[in-house]
Amino acid sequence: MSLTHAFTICQTVGFRSDIPEEIQAKIMAHALENLKAPTDFVIYETEEVSEHFEDEGRSLSTFIAGTTKKVYAKLDDYGPPDKWDEMYEKEIADELKKGIHGRFVITFMLAEEY
Repeated sequence: MSLTHAFTICQTVGFRSDIPEEIQAKIMAHALENLKAPTDFVIYETEEVSEHFEDEGRSLSTFIAGTTKKVYAKLDDYGPPDKWDEMYEKEIADELKKGIHGRFVITFMLAEEY
């Protein structure tokens, strides 16, 4: 994924209400720069850690000053919308088509909401 692909951003209630807006902006900017294959998960720790990859590069663990609760940024790739009927059971494909999102969805959430 790169910024040339369309994506939808979702934020949980906890992320929106418990993380200050300026920290939200820093987390979101960092995630948008770092969520790309194979990394589909970023963990924002509450204590300083050196940035490092885990799970064979799938997860990135990092720290942004001011983060008071552990935050996750998760990238989901639902595949190309024109292939959903082939990829998913009919009920799931129909639900995906009703939604506002397309192929890529980035969700920002507190760890406790995962």
